[in-house]
Amino acid sequence: MKKALVMLLVVALLAGVFGLPPVRAAEGVTVQMTVGSTKAYVNSVEKILDQPPVIENSRTLVPFRFIGEALGATISWNAETRTVGYVLESKNIVLTIGSTTAYVNGIPTTLEVAPKILSGRTLVPVRFISESLGANVDWNPATRVVTVTYTPPATPVVLKREETLYTGGKQWGPVSNWNPLLTGNYATGTIGLCYETLFLYDPLTDKFTPWLAESGKWTDTTTYELKIRKGVNWSDSQPLTADDVKFTFELGKKTALNFSGLWDWLSLITKVDDYTLQFKFTSALYQEWDNYLYNVPIVPQHIWASKSLTDVATGANEKPIGSGPYLYFDCDPQTKMVWKRNDKWWAITALGLTCAPKYIVDRVNTSNENSLGLVLQGQEDLNNNYLPGISNLLQGGYALHTYYSGPPYHLAANTAWLDINLQKKPLDDVEFRKALAASINVADIVSRDYGNMVEAANPTGLLPVWDKYVDQTVVKKLGISYDIAKAKSILATAGYKDVNGDGFVENKDGSKIELKIIVPNGWSDWMAAIQIISNSTKAAGINVVPSYPDFGGYLDARLKGTFDLAIDNQAQVSNTPWSYYHFIFYDKLVDIPTTQGGNYGRYNNKTAFDLVDRLDKIATNDLEGMKTVISKLQTIQLTDLPIIPLWYNGAWAQMSTTYWTNWPSADSDNHYLPVTWNGYWNMTSILMLTKLKPVTP
Repeated sequence: MKKALVMLLVVALLAGVFGLPPVRAAEGVTVQMTVGSTKAYVNSVEKILDQPPVIENSRTLVPFRFIGEALGATISWNAETRTVGYVLESKNIVLTIGSTTAYVNGIPTTLEVAPKILSGRTLVPVRFISESLGANVDWNPATRVVTVTYTPPATPVVLKREETLYTGGKQWGPVSNWNPLLTGNYATGTIGLCYETLFLYDPLTDKFTPWLAESGKWTDTTTYELKIRKGVNWSDSQPLTADDVKFTFELGKKTALNFSGLWDWLSLITKVDDYTLQFKFTSALYQEWDNYLYNVPIVPQHIWASKSLTDVATGANEKPIGSGPYLYFDCDPQTKMVWKRNDKWWAITALGLTCAPKYIVDRVNTSNENSLGLVLQGQEDLNNNYLPGISNLLQGGYALHTYYSGPPYHLAANTAWLDINLQKKPLDDVEFRKALAASINVADIVSRDYGNMVEAANPTGLLPVWDKYVDQTVVKKLGISYDIAKAKSILATAGYKDVNGDGFVENKDGSKIELKIIVPNGWSDWMAAIQIISNSTKAAGINVVPSYPDFGGYLDARLKGTFDLAIDNQAQVSNTPWSYYHFIFYDKLVDIPTTQGGNYGRYNNKTAFDLVDRLDKIATNDLEGMKTVISKLQTIQLTDLPIIPLWYNGAWAQMSTTYWTNWPSADSDNHYLPVTWNGYWNMTSILMLTKLKPVTP
C-alpha cells in the first residue's frame, strides 16, 4: 500500500500539482552553505537560513526547501505521508522522513542517512539531492563549506528541416577533433566549411579559383608572389592577413605536418606588406606547389601561436575559429556534427556567394544499409557512401538523384588497381604479370558487382579528367585487355605449365602457385570484386584465392610487403597526374612502412623515379612538356606492369530531392562536386552549397 502511495506521489509530482512554482536557474547557480551557520549564498547573494546545515553519520543535511528552490526545482511536502519531493527538468525525487529509501524517477535508491525534522524544519542529504538533480557537490573539510553548482541542460534547438542539410558518408567512428592540420581524421567540413585554402581547384575544368588568395604568380623561376585577399575576417572578427598565411606555412618547418616536405625545397617566406608574400624556393616543384595551394588550410596566428607544437600537430582544436562559411554549432561525437551558417562570411560581399543551408548536420556512419534507408526516406539529403542498388532505385519512383542520369551514375574519384608484390615469385616475372592482367574480366566486375555504377579503367589508370595526358599510341601498342586465350599463351611461352593436372599452372621449377588476394573484411563491393577476379583467373590456369583480413591486417600486409595481391585506390583525383605517378612510383622504398607513400609492390626503377621528379619540375601550364614525360612513364608502366589498373571508383553521391534541389548534374549548369569527403570541399564542393535550393512546399 505504501509503495503504491509513493508511486502515486511520483505521478502527481510529474503532473506538477504539488508545491510552489520553481525559481529556474536558467544561467546556472552556485550555492554555498556552512555547517552550523545560518548564512548561505546563492550566486554570491547572501541568504539567511531558518535552520543551519548539520552533519549526521558523516553526511551533511540541509533545509529541503532552500536547496530545492535555490537549484530551481519544483518542491512539494505531503504532511499526511511525511513525504518531500523535487522535480527539475527530467528528474523527480521522492523522500520520506525517517526512511533510507528514496525514489529517483520511480526507481528505489538507498540513502546513507534518512531525511529528518529538526526544530520543525525538514532536512535532507545535500549530496544525494543535488547530484540526483544533476548538480555537482564540493566539500571543504577545513572551512566546513559545501558548494553546490548546477548548470541546466541546454534547451534543445529544433532545426527547421527546410533550412537544414543532412549529410553522411565521410565520418566513420566518433567525431574527435577539428584540427585541419591532422591528416584525414578531422570532423567533416573542418577544411572547407570552417577553415579555408588559398585557392579552390575544379578537376572537371582544370581551373583554379582564387579564394583566400587574390592572386598568385611566379615572378621568376624560383620565386612565387602571393596576394592575400583583403577584407577577410576570422569568425572572431579578427582580420586575416599575410601574417596568418606565413605563420601557417612556417608551422610545417617547426613540426611534422602533411605539408612539411615543402620545406625540403622552400627556403624562405618574406612578408612584403600586410597582404603580400614572396615564397623563395631552392628548386621549384611546380606540380606539387599547385597542389599545396588548394590543400593547405590557413589557420589564425593569434590563436594558434599560443599552442604547443604537439597541440598544433595532434590537438583536438575544439570550438574552432575559422574563416569559412560555417561555424561550429553542436556535436554529439557518437552521432553527428552540426555546423551553422556564418552570415558574416567574407564571400557574401566579396563574391556574392551565400550557402543555402542554414545548418549542416553530418551524421556518423553506422552502415551502408542504414545510410540507404535514410536517403530513401528523405532523412539524409546527400550520402557519399557506396550504396549498392542505387541504379535500380533511380527507376523506382524514389526522390533520388545522381550526377549522371545513366551509367556510371557517379563521377570518377580514384582508380582501383591491383597491387602486385614484386618481391615474390612468380609475381616478379613480368610475363606472369601480363598473363595475370589478361586473365582479369573487369567488365564482369563493372556489371555484376557494381551494376554499371563504375567504368573500366584505361590501361594507364589515369582518371577520365586526365584523358588529355593519355598517350593513345602507347596504350594501343602496350595496353593489355581481357583475353583468356592470350593469357594462356603468355603463360605457356614463359614456361608456366599445369604439371599435376589440377587446372592450375605451376612455377617453372614445378612448385605450386597459390596467390592470395586481399581486401578489408566488410568492404562488400571489393569482396565481390576479388571473387570475380578469382573465378576469372582460374579460367587461365592462375590460382588466385580471395582473403578478407580486417582493415588493420590488410594495411599491415601492404606496408610490410607480406601480401601477394591487394586491391588499392589511394591516389585520388587532383590537379595533376604527378600525384598519381608519385604514388605508384614512390621511390623511398625503405620508408614505405612509415610514410605510406605508395608503391606497395616495391617496384624499383630509377628511370621511372627520375621521370616523376622531372615531371614535378615542369610548370603546370606546360601541357606539352608534361605530356612528353607522362608518355615515357606510361611506356614504363605498361611494359613492366608494377600495378594493374582495374576500374574507376566513383565519387559516390546519392542525393535526395525531397527537401533540396538543384543538385550538381551533368545535365545542368551546376557541375560542382557533390562530395563531403576530406579534400573535396576545396575542389568545388563548397560551391555546390551556394547552388542548392530548398524545395517549395
